[in-house]
Parts: sequence; C-alpha cells; structure tokens
Amino acid sequence: MNRAPGRFSVITLLSLVVFMIVIHYSPTVHANPASPVVGIWSGTYSSSVISDPFLSVGTTVTVDVNASSAPAFNGYDFTLFFDPNYLKPVFVDVIRGTAFPNPFVGVRDLATPGRVRLAVVNLGSAFPGGSATLAHISFNVTGTGVSPLSLGAGTTHPSVWAQTWTELVLGTSVIDVTTADGYFSNLLGNPGPIASFTLSPTLPIEGSSIIFDASSSFDQDNNNGVNKGLREYLWDFGDGTSDFTIYPAVIHSFSQILGFNLYGNFSVRLTVVD
Repeated sequence: MNRAPGRFSVITLLSLVVFMIVIHYSPTVHANPASPVVGIWSGTYSSSVISDPFLSVGTTVTVDVNASSAPAFNGYDFTLFFDPNYLKPVFVDVIRGTAFPNPFVGVRDLATPGRVRLAVVNLGSAFPGGSATLAHISFNVTGTGVSPLSLGAGTTHPSVWAQTWTELVLGTSVIDVTTADGYFSNLLGNPGPIASFTLSPTLPIEGSSIIFDASSSFDQDNNNGVNKGLREYLWDFGDGTSDFTIYPAVIHSFSQILGFNLYGNFSVRLTVVD
C-alpha cells in the first residue's frame, strides 16, 4: 500500500448523438489507433513516464506535448490534466523547437487547478506533416506523490456543452487524433494505481442513465485488498459535472438542470486514489 496518495487518470471519448452513444475506450490510448498521436513526452527522461525521487519540492520539470504521424495542420487545442497536489504549471513555451514558427495563442489557461488548456494557430502557413513538438509545459514540483499527465480525449466534434478535448485542425477541418498519456512520480518505487472503466449499456439512447464501472481499476502494489487497494474514485464527465465515490461504480445522465438531454462528444475522465 502506498503511503502517499497515488493517482492515475484514464480518459475516454463519449459520443452522445441524437439516437445513440458510441464509446471508444483504451486505458492508455484514446480514440482511433490509425489516427495521428498527440501524446506526453519528457526529453529529459526519454519517456512519457517521469519517475525520479530526486525531483523534490521546489524543483522544475518540463513536459512536452508532441504530435506524431500527423498530416498537415495549422492549429491545435488540448487540455492536459494533472494532480495539483504535486504539480503547478508555471510556463508554456510554444515557440522554441515547436511545429509552429509564427504561433498565435488563442487560449493559455494555467490558472485552473488540475489542468492546462492551450489553443494555438500558426499564422501564415501550416506544419507540413510528420512529427513535432506542440508545446513545452514547465511545472513546479509542489509535493511528493504520483500525478497523471492525461490529455483530453481526441474529439473531432466536441459538444457545445463539452468542457475538454484534444484536436488538430487544418483551416476549418478538424483532424481526428489519438491521445497517449504519461505520469509523474517522485516517490521511490511507487508505480501508481491503474485506472480503467467500462460502461453499460454500451449503446444507450439519448437521455439514458449510464453505469460507469471502474472495478477493473487497481493499485499495482495492493490489488488484493478492498476495491483492489483503491479508496477513492473521482469522475469528470466532461459536461461540467463531476462525482466522487468510494465505490467503483457510478450512474450518470447527460442532462442539464432544465431537464433536456445533452448530445455530442464528451471526454469522460476517471482518477483513482490508493
């Protein structure tokens, strides 16, 4: 059992259309595996995993958000989730060694706890395609523990009610992407728990109550205990609502206070705590 809270997120794309819901799910990679990948990387550690017990409070760590196997694009928009107990974003660099020589930053949100939102277009030209860095994000280390580094799911047509997504664009055309996550740890030998969930029904109609079941999630060093070593489940449904439970299953309906049903694409995020 870990002595300090360890967290890991998994995000899936939830498509609520007028008549049905379509789910694309994977514990570490989200959306279409044939799509270009927008993912987390650390040049310092040559990995998407930043695991270093010498990253003490007050030090700085830089996370890159990269695009690979991409067609031509001239814009991107993503949300990166992390645990604000251990990391605080302090600087974003979209110029040095990145895909865009003339970036215009439309959205740069470092103030919302637990997430970074960045939307950028390149003025005058498009990146011709291939692999490149989109942005370098610097974090101050503020605690000792494990944090997810999770991108909002690739969402080509986010709902007007959606809160988070990841996408590349060329002009007005949105490019479908796959996202790949990483994590941060400055605890010696702490691998962090694994988050995973399913939903039922798998093809509900609009307005249905959906059961999200995280019983496949587990703590890697105590997976035989109660709830496989997990004590908290934090859900962000991507529609502006969230839930906190001590049990792995939760029921959610995508509807507003006024009573009408929501539709479109949403990123649903689960964070588990051991």
